[in-house]
Amino acid sequence: MDIKNSINFKNIYEWPLYGRLVVFLLVSLGVFYFGYYFDFSSFSNQIYGKYQQEKDLKQQMKAILKNEAEMHEVVSSFHEIEKLLDQWQGQLINGAHLPDLLNQILKLGTANHLQFSLFVPGDKQKKDDYFEVPIKIVMQGGYNQVANFISQVANLPEIVAIGDFVISKPTSALTLEVYYLANKK
Repeated sequence: MDIKNSINFKNIYEWPLYGRLVVFLLVSLGVFYFGYYFDFSSFSNQIYGKYQQEKDLKQQMKAILKNEAEMHEVVSSFHEIEKLLDQWQGQLINGAHLPDLLNQILKLGTANHLQFSLFVPGDKQKKDDYFEVPIKIVMQGGYNQVANFISQVANLPEIVAIGDFVISKPTSALTLEVYYLANKK
C-alpha cells in the first residue's frame, strides 16, 4: 500500500477517527499559533510596557515616600531651627545700642592695657536682613594682651566678628565687624 494513495485529503471523512483527530489537532494548533502570533503578540508588548510602567511607578513611589520622610524630619526640626534663629537674632544688637557696644570694646582694650592709636567705625553696609559695621583698630600692646582682648571681644554676647588682623612688632591692627538687625535701626 502506497502512503501517497492512502492519504488523500479529499476523502478525509473516510479516514479512521484517530487520523482525523491528528489532522484536526494539527490544524487547530496552527490556527491558534498564528492567531496568537498576529493578534496576541501586540497584547504581549502592551503587557510588557505596562510592567515597565508599573516598575517605574514603584520606583517613583519609593522616592516620594523617602522624600516625604525627609520632609517630615525637616518639619519636625523647624521649631529647633526657629529657636536657633531667634537666639542668633538676639545676639544682633539694636542699631541704637551700637555706640554702647563700641564703648564696651574700648573698655575691654583699656582693661587689657592696650593703647589704641586708631579706632574708626566704618560705614554700615546692608546685608540681607541686617547691617554690618566694620571697625578699623590699630593698637599697641603685648601679644598676651592682644590675645586676651581678641578672646574677650569674641566672647561678647553680641555678634562681633574679627576679620583681618595683623600682629607686628610695634603695633597690631585688626578689623572688627559688628552686626545688627536692619529692622531694628
